[in-house]
Amino acid sequence: MRAIFLAAAITIAITTTSQVSIAYTEKIYSADNKNLKVAGFASDASFVLLTTDEYKGLSKLDTKNKLITPITDKKDAGYNCHITNDNKSVIFKETYETTNGEEYSAFIEYNLSEQKRHMAYMPYISAEKTDFSNRLITLINLQRLKLEKKQTPTIASTRKLQLLLTQGIDTKVLSPNGQDQSYIWVSLSPDGKKVCYYVTGHGCYICDISGDNIQFMSRYYINAKWLNNDILTATEIRTDDSNTHSSRLVAFTTKAEKTPLTKYYNGTISQYPAGKSEQIAYSDNNGAIYIIHLITHKNF
Repeated sequence: MRAIFLAAAITIAITTTSQVSIAYTEKIYSADNKNLKVAGFASDASFVLLTTDEYKGLSKLDTKNKLITPITDKKDAGYNCHITNDNKSVIFKETYETTNGEEYSAFIEYNLSEQKRHMAYMPYISAEKTDFSNRLITLINLQRLKLEKKQTPTIASTRKLQLLLTQGIDTKVLSPNGQDQSYIWVSLSPDGKKVCYYVTGHGCYICDISGDNIQFMSRYYINAKWLNNDILTATEIRTDDSNTHSSRLVAFTTKAEKTPLTKYYNGTISQYPAGKSEQIAYSDNNGAIYIIHLITHKNF
């Protein structure tokens, strides 16, 4: 039986031309592991990806039967992972450590129904190779040659705290605020035209895929994700006079106008929207997984 927390619809204006209605919130999973958090949400709301606070490992939680299927146990797999538009595969990064202490990583594409994996979009790279601009990434796997003629989506990611864009085997540094800044929590809009990112010490920004038209959103929005091409969701953090850290979920437009979606929780909560189904999956600091059901009214 579903646990329903907000049964009445709440309608709040986000802008003069757009509204979001919160229909209800349900608790879909409660884990003994308090370190568990949401890492992704299928656009049709059929499954949630789970990882840990350290982004180690990745699992699939079916939202109907509540079954959990392991995908990988590797380091960094839960950070900025990507679900394909058809919800059939997951693309994620795995980081390995060699016997001499060096790290190397790769993007892996994992077919959820077949439970098969192959390397995609980026080859294994040694940690010291940080210059991605104006060159093709070194191919060390012959399978990568096939991707040169394959149409692949653009992927926004970070490495060495720089914002990267990967298209097929070509990866470049974007870093709109300068390569002397540190970038985390990057997200590409559904139409692939804008990137949302966080610059440490400064806050959340949005810019065009070219790196132009930089817009500041808020110092307090972390892990922002696109609900659609005009509205994003994020975790808003605050610290009170006693230095107690808390957070809540908000929706905001590309004009930086926001709507609160939850109460404040102690600690940091993790959230991911599913734009096609107008739902948001999030986890609290006790390892419980929730889904907020929304209705958006778009009059742009």
